Amino acid sequence: MPLPTGNVTFLFTDIEGSTRLWEADRDAMAQVLVRHDALLRAAIEGHGGQVFKTVGDGFCAAFDTAVGALSAAAAVQDAVCAEDWHAPSALRVRCALHTGLAEQRDDDYFGPTLNRLARLLAHAQGGETLLTAATFEIVRDFLPTELEVEERGELALKDLARPEHIYRMADRQSSVKNELQTRGLPSIAVLPFLNLSRDEENEYFADGLTEELLNVLAKSHGLKVTSRTSAFAFKGKNVDVPTIGRKLGVKTILEGSVRKTANRVRITAQLVDVGSDSHLWSETYERELQDIFALQDEIAAMVAAKLEVSLGISRESERQESGTANLAAYDHFLRGRSLQWQRGRAVVKAYEHFRIAVALDPNYADALAWMADSYRLMGLYSIRKPLETLPYAKTAATRALDLAPELAEGHSTLAMVSLFLDHDVETALTHWRRAIEIEPGNVRARCEYGFWGLSAVAGDNDEAMRQTARALKSDPLNSWAWSVHALIGAVAGRIEESLAAAQHAMALAPHSFVAQWGLLECLVNARRHQEVLDRKEETLEISARHPWMLGVIACAHAAVGEKQQAKLIYDELVARERIEYVQPATLAGVAASAGLDAEAIEWAGLALKQYDTMLIWSKVLPSWSALRRLESYEAVYAQLGFGTRRKDVERHK
Repeated sequence: MPLPTGNVTFLFTDIEGSTRLWEADRDAMAQVLVRHDALLRAAIEGHGGQVFKTVGDGFCAAFDTAVGALSAAAAVQDAVCAEDWHAPSALRVRCALHTGLAEQRDDDYFGPTLNRLARLLAHAQGGETLLTAATFEIVRDFLPTELEVEERGELALKDLARPEHIYRMADRQSSVKNELQTRGLPSIAVLPFLNLSRDEENEYFADGLTEELLNVLAKSHGLKVTSRTSAFAFKGKNVDVPTIGRKLGVKTILEGSVRKTANRVRITAQLVDVGSDSHLWSETYERELQDIFALQDEIAAMVAAKLEVSLGISRESERQESGTANLAAYDHFLRGRSLQWQRGRAVVKAYEHFRIAVALDPNYADALAWMADSYRLMGLYSIRKPLETLPYAKTAATRALDLAPELAEGHSTLAMVSLFLDHDVETALTHWRRAIEIEPGNVRARCEYGFWGLSAVAGDNDEAMRQTARALKSDPLNSWAWSVHALIGAVAGRIEESLAAAQHAMALAPHSFVAQWGLLECLVNARRHQEVLDRKEETLEISARHPWMLGVIACAHAAVGEKQQAKLIYDELVARERIEYVQPATLAGVAASAGLDAEAIEWAGLALKQYDTMLIWSKVLPSWSALRRLESYEAVYAQLGFGTRRKDVERHK
């Protein structure tokens, strides 16, 4: 496996007083070192780290994520503390963590980042873990409840001109940690059920069943449920249950399989304890397809009983409110939802399935809410003009909430429409907050509330990052959520934190358009423009030359003095705009990067007239910096009228 690149978090360790221990009993220490090495490798590799070098009894490890490195350090201290060492005295390990730019040579690292960390390790005591400010800024919102980190102030490091602001992880006691874990909430992840049907097209049905079970369990009282994206990250991968449980931070896993033939369905479900990798419960069901709703409830109820939690809802009343009894409508809903998760132009196909589902059952609130979001996404992703989609999104979402007032998806979409179409900030914030009240683990609601509502419009970046941090705690493998967190960090000026989050998003989904675009924005924010250009060919290929990506690249070209290259990108987008929809706010940003000030303001004015959602982003995202410097820009942006209602909105209702 290749070593991490870019911004990397490094963990250095060594044994306190090892020279004295070797002198006291060489034979005993030789045996101790074998066990020590095994424990440290297990802790490091178990949290996603790679040991790239050992020096005596010291380990040097690299991590893609700072959270993984901190968790590994805690695991090291726990394992060492819990071990009964047959040594001259108790073994104590010291650890140090630092995040920075990784410079590689062959299979090793070198440079200032490692020099600083080596100096820091020299100040650690046995059983102690020290962190630099660069690492702490990344992990502070993601600290597990059992970890305590305290500020220790500035420390002068030998031969380094700049002092380091350091933090210290409290001494680790395994008994205390175990007690906290015992008292903790039951937790579960629902892995994608295997499709055993002969028809591979029935994959959507297996995925749909998984999501329905996840949604039921998510409403349970006193149960922590991992969100969909993180659970589905293991689809089709041969990963053992203990590893999955550790990565997702859960104690139990629900897995199974589905076989659908004609009008019958056979489902096998099993609940597995992560700690022992043993079954707590297993059952096989064979029913008529028309009994699928009752069967979902039965499986969820059995899982809840085994975990000794209450589902806390009446599924029958909930289904009457937001679901359907029409199997054909339900089938189209599952197909549509499966496509909608893919984003991009798959949203158009998803919309068609939701439209059919609503035609079959006009009171199907879930389908109405997801159809509303299809409209919203088509406008956001430059597939259709906003005024061709947003009014319909508002109608569908409003109808969904009339039928099911507690539908979080409906509130989330209506929040976005209130902002994009009505420019009514207070109503948007109210809907986002209501969605989060209904479903505290709703990742989409928290991330959109954080980025659009709090960061882009309200300017409250600290609270915005707290919201995305909460989302990531329930969905730690969600690349999209990490990208949103990174973008907010960039807006907030947290350069190192935003870069680390963006690179983590890329590590989770290297071919994701959003992850690629988010990383480019964060690189521009860090003034690392050449790195943007170095990634140019790859990102344009992945995105099929999407205007958003071209906009960031044009900004980077201009920043390194290549305005003619920015002008060529502008010419390309103007030519494409004649035959396809290109968001005018994107054209405004590219024109400004190319030094075409008059054209930039003209496009910004058109963006205002067309309700282009990207005009809101232009106020904060790094690649629009040239546009924001134009004197006339503020006058255009002010006409969005946030906090008031635009008079001309009425005719678009």
